[in-house]
Amino acid sequence: MTDAIHHPFAEAPDIGKTIKVSEGVYWARLPLPFVLNHVNVWLLDDGDGWTILDCGVDTLELRTLWKEILQDRRINRIIASHGHPDHMGLARWLVDETDASFVTTQIESDQAVVTYQRSQSAPSTQQMQFLIAHGYSAEEATQRSGFGKTMRPLVPNPPNPDQIIAHDHVIGFGHRQWRVVTAGGHSPEHASFIDSEHEVTIVGDQILPRITPFVGVDYRDPDGNPLKTYLDSLALFANLSADHLILPGHGLPFQNLPVRLAELKIHHDQRLDQLMDGLHAPQQARELAHLLFPRAMGTGHERLAVSECLAHLNYLMHQNLIHRHEEQDGRILFSQR
Repeated sequence: MTDAIHHPFAEAPDIGKTIKVSEGVYWARLPLPFVLNHVNVWLLDDGDGWTILDCGVDTLELRTLWKEILQDRRINRIIASHGHPDHMGLARWLVDETDASFVTTQIESDQAVVTYQRSQSAPSTQQMQFLIAHGYSAEEATQRSGFGKTMRPLVPNPPNPDQIIAHDHVIGFGHRQWRVVTAGGHSPEHASFIDSEHEVTIVGDQILPRITPFVGVDYRDPDGNPLKTYLDSLALFANLSADHLILPGHGLPFQNLPVRLAELKIHHDQRLDQLMDGLHAPQQARELAHLLFPRAMGTGHERLAVSECLAHLNYLMHQNLIHRHEEQDGRILFSQR
């Protein structure tokens, strides 16, 4: 191996098709109606049926594609790595369609239910106050909070789990034994699956080959430090060799994970340095997000950019490198100490 990550598969499978990536492990790619326009899902041959790991959002297009992919396959179980709609959104339909069991972690199941409930209700006062505190006017907060007409149909009510998995559990599927590794940062109890014997890991969104997973601060935990949680989680994968095949939730499968782990650490260190350099005067998170995510600001992804900027600001604040001050009008300003 060289000092760069390696992609053993140069191209993704055509939409609605599968590619064999390891003995009994097949890769399909499904379209998403977002800028991040695809999600990887995995089908594993159990011998007496199949296991599906992650499933995409609930759209008519994806329901049709899954019918093409499944054909006459008997589905034993559906596993969700985490509760985000692009990984768990179609789970209820698939469970109803196949009569398969549903497997995920407890916190991800709970979070998916909360996300569904939030999608069905008006934005809370707490949510709007959070946006106003970090740089939005009251009118802008009303417009940008909530899920909107586009996202709401993509967040269905998830199924109840038939099996709960947790960190260090061992679960058998695809004629293999997988050790469950749960980690936070991107989502609170994201599950990855390590098969040490065959050197294959299904890592979901916890580690991606090209982009960095979203790590943001939510209004329900405004003082949280998800970036520290995320960076600490990378140590859970540090013992995987350069030859280990990593199957991510987005992008191409890859090898040479140690290099990618180092790249992720360097990337976030650079963003933290950018913020420290940019804090020449007290500023709100929305202003500072222009430093880190200039292309996202002013687009439909601005709120996510501000949330991720806050994750970096909270990281620095918890290290006592910057100061957070709340003005009398509720605005929150960050400044160097």
